[in-house]
Amino acid sequence: MIKDDPFGVMASWNETIHFCGWPGVLCGRRHLRVVSLNLTSLKLVGSLPSHIGNLSFLKALDRRNNSFSGNIPITLSNATNIVYIFASINKLTGKVPDLGKLEKLQEFTAGSNHLGEGNVFDLKFLSSLGNATGLETLDLCGNNFGGLLPTSITNLSRNLIYLSLCGNQISGFIPSGISNLISLQVLLLFQNKISEEIPLEIGYLGNLRLLGLIENNFFGKIPPSLGNLTLLLKLGLGGNYLHDTIPASLGKCQSLELLDLSHNNLSGHIPKEVLQLSSLSLFLDLSHNQFIGSIPKEVRYLKNLGILDLSYNSLSGPIPPELGSCVYLEILNLTNNNLEGPIPPALANLRGMEFLELSHNHLIGQIPTFLKDFKFLQNLNLSYNEFEGAVPTTGIFNNTSSISIAANKKLCGGIPELKLPECNTTKSKKKNSEGYLKIVIPLIFGIVGLTVVVFILCHRWLRRQRKGPFPNLIENPILRVSYHSLFKCTNGFSEENLLGVGGFGAVYKGSFDHDRTVFAVKVLDLYTVELLKVLLLSVRC
Repeated sequence: MIKDDPFGVMASWNETIHFCGWPGVLCGRRHLRVVSLNLTSLKLVGSLPSHIGNLSFLKALDRRNNSFSGNIPITLSNATNIVYIFASINKLTGKVPDLGKLEKLQEFTAGSNHLGEGNVFDLKFLSSLGNATGLETLDLCGNNFGGLLPTSITNLSRNLIYLSLCGNQISGFIPSGISNLISLQVLLLFQNKISEEIPLEIGYLGNLRLLGLIENNFFGKIPPSLGNLTLLLKLGLGGNYLHDTIPASLGKCQSLELLDLSHNNLSGHIPKEVLQLSSLSLFLDLSHNQFIGSIPKEVRYLKNLGILDLSYNSLSGPIPPELGSCVYLEILNLTNNNLEGPIPPALANLRGMEFLELSHNHLIGQIPTFLKDFKFLQNLNLSYNEFEGAVPTTGIFNNTSSISIAANKKLCGGIPELKLPECNTTKSKKKNSEGYLKIVIPLIFGIVGLTVVVFILCHRWLRRQRKGPFPNLIENPILRVSYHSLFKCTNGFSEENLLGVGGFGAVYKGSFDHDRTVFAVKVLDLYTVELLKVLLLSVRC
């Protein structure tokens, strides 16, 4: 190994390596035997020399994270002993040459460059890699490759573990022969233009851990065969045109940590089998679909989940209190649904919450005061609901840039910056009581006064009558007289027999025909009596 080597070149040699003005030509004496060339993260520029393939003993070429430009030299294929090529994160351009002679190649990574020309011949070199029977890693993510995904990928090494073609302009479809890659653990094809249906043969890749197909043009149904991938850790199918329901068979993926099915046309109910995947810990994203029905109570099984996004669907019913069991939730997004009812008190358990989005639903009731105690809460959106009552003033509610409560017309209070009306609940009750008293007290005094006047008049009539009919009535105060008799004795309650009108009704004079006994009859106004009862009851309350 070269001592004090500023370029990190590791080599075994017969004679000294000479650098002829890097970046330029790497030259050596006749018996040079470079085994490994490590140029990682040295901020080097320029291009690799065209005669790098002359390093016949080269087994590893590592030039990651520099600024190399230009094409990959065609002569690289002459380095027949090479095992590892690491060229990621540079500025390489052009086509990748035929690598058919590199039969010992095990890893080829050239991601995050500008390779490819966006045409149909860009991936032609992949067929030449079929000779590398020991190939385990192929990473070409983040380039400019175009054309159809070649069926030749199905002829790659059966030892292939990692295949990444993401972030290109690749179109076409995934060939069903993908099932030949029996050792594959990582398949990343996201952010391309690949279309047609996801082949059910992917479900035969029993060793698969990561499957990333997001942001393509896939359509059709999610193949139920994906449920066979019991070792799968991450599944990303978002940003496509998939439709129909989520297959319940995904509930068999008992190791799944991440599931992204967002931005599709999926419909139906959220299967409880998926929500019973207690292994989900990173996030579950079902947003921007057409799911209906209520949020299943099985959500309580997601005790380790960090992010749950069910936004932009047609979910209805209340927010299930079982969400309170998801104590590790940091982000909960339920915006743009048809959820109703109050925020359940059980959500007070979610003290690690950082972002809570509940806007554009039909939620009611008061804003829970426990939200002000969420120390990590950075964003709270409750806008466009039907919340009412006082808004808290402490915690996150003291920062207008962190909360949104727009279009809740019945809210009041809060900090002045929210410009909400004052909460006048106590004052209103006091004013209502004062209003009732202003009506009831004069009415009571009027009734008492009228009663006194009627009593005095009746007493005078008693004294004037020599025959004393009224004393007889006092001695025998319970006198049963029919309504017909009263009607006759008062001449049909005529106005000429009317003695006066009070708050509870009118008083009439009457006399019996058989003994000429004179008496007074009060006819109650039942409407006034009932009104008085209501007013007195209101004052008492």
